Amino acid sequence: MKDGSLRVERNGEWEEIMHYPGQMHRAIVSRLKIMGNLKIDRRPSQKGEMHIVFSGQEIDLEIEVRRLSDDEEGVSLGLPRVQRRS
Repeated sequence: MKDGSLRVERNGEWEEIMHYPGQMHRAIVSRLKIMGNLKIDRRPSQKGEMHIVFSGQEIDLEIEVRRLSDDEEGVSLGLPRVQRRS
């Protein structure tokens, strides 16, 4: 399995913030689904929200899980539009 990466969007550009071995991909996707109160089973597409505390700041995130192929899923995380700042 191909290695994966965690990227965030900043000012319209995607920046890689973490690289991980491909065998961890399903575990990471499942964990993000749990945090976003989404169904664990493989569905075509799901959207949800999660609340985290990072470096003492409370952050609300939007989460979207999409099927990329029969055996792959991709996850997008983003700040809700009302909280996005440049």
